[in-house]
Amino acid sequence: MAANDTSFPSLSRILSIGAETGWVLFGQAGMAAGAIFTVKILTAFLGPAEFGRLMLANTLILAVSAQVFGPLAQGVMRFWSVSRDQGIQDVFLVHCHKYNVLLTSCILAIGVPACGVVCLVFGVKWGVPAILALMAGVCTGWTGTRLAVLMAARDRKTVALALTAAAFFKPLAGMGLVLLFYPEASWVLFGYLIATGVMLLVIEKIYRKRIGVVETAGTGSASSKGRGLGKDIISYALPFFIWGVFGWINESCDRWALQGYFGEEVVGAFSVVSQLSVYPLILISGFLGMLFSPIAYERAGSLVSPNGMRNANRLLFIMESIYILFAFCLILIYCIFHEYVVVLISNSSYAGLSWMLPYLTAAWTLYYFGQTLTGYGMLANRPRVYILPKITTSIIAVSLCLILPSIFGPFGIVLALVASGFVYSLWCLSIAFYLTKHTLSFVKKG
Repeated sequence: MAANDTSFPSLSRILSIGAETGWVLFGQAGMAAGAIFTVKILTAFLGPAEFGRLMLANTLILAVSAQVFGPLAQGVMRFWSVSRDQGIQDVFLVHCHKYNVLLTSCILAIGVPACGVVCLVFGVKWGVPAILALMAGVCTGWTGTRLAVLMAARDRKTVALALTAAAFFKPLAGMGLVLLFYPEASWVLFGYLIATGVMLLVIEKIYRKRIGVVETAGTGSASSKGRGLGKDIISYALPFFIWGVFGWINESCDRWALQGYFGEEVVGAFSVVSQLSVYPLILISGFLGMLFSPIAYERAGSLVSPNGMRNANRLLFIMESIYILFAFCLILIYCIFHEYVVVLISNSSYAGLSWMLPYLTAAWTLYYFGQTLTGYGMLANRPRVYILPKITTSIIAVSLCLILPSIFGPFGIVLALVASGFVYSLWCLSIAFYLTKHTLSFVKKG
């Protein structure tokens, strides 16, 4: 009987992990498939110039959702388990709501007047996409912080279904408005705004039902215990805000540099190649991060157990190894089938830069390898160590993107990204070695 008592929990745990893995894979695969579907369906209705304008507007959506709200999502995901262990989840919910409202207010207060200026200076052609992208970014960012908490609570199914639904709903809404009105990037972005707004309402309802929302702090011991929780979340997230700006620059400077040198049509053709190179890497790095990171955070806990830290670091090492193997296979496939793949997901008018696909994939492989390596610093509650690497490599990327295209044409952008990605990944690898070597000292300090 005793044997059965120990075997059934083990079997249950294995099945639970298998189910979580399946849902994480489903969500990340859904996002990648949605990205490819977006390219396929929108390039069928938009010419390279309008598609290029859409990709430029997407950089603003990324800036708001990933680089402004993203740090908060990292903070709440990291401290969900801490608040649960300390019995102060009500205080945690207060801070989640307060920070979401604060970020939204600041973005709108700054962004709306800025978009008005863009409209006055550059005309409606750029002003309307800017305001639509800003609003879509806010909706996406708010939803992302809610999904981060659900992911930390290991509600993988909800997160996976939400990410997949959004990935397909956005291009379908954009295409619908294009068919109803006119094939312009602005109508696609309006569709994006509708889709992200609907997703926000749905996820907010699910979040309130499964997690809850507390808008004002209560009294008693829980409030007393959690007095420093908000400060801890902000302290953890603040470095992400600082280097988030530089991360956005690193990830967006290629398109803006091409716009300055060659115009929207080249941006459109390059963006198809870029999507093909980036999204499989986002798929695998996102899948591995969503699968391994919450478990690693749970094992590390409040950084009081040496064995917990060692186990967590071991999980991150497995994650890195899987990523490297996947990226190597992807680059090999693209070396052989680059033109076929580009034409398959778009059309022949976008195939002029297909030969750059394996090189661009190698460049982004280096960058996202560095991103996955940041898990070691997140685990040790030391995200600040990545501020200088992020700033430095972003400056390298921008500087070379401004210089190399005049010498090498569009391929100069690839060379710039290879250089910055190599420096970033090597720097993050050095930090990872240092952190794992000094695990015990971090446990003592924690």
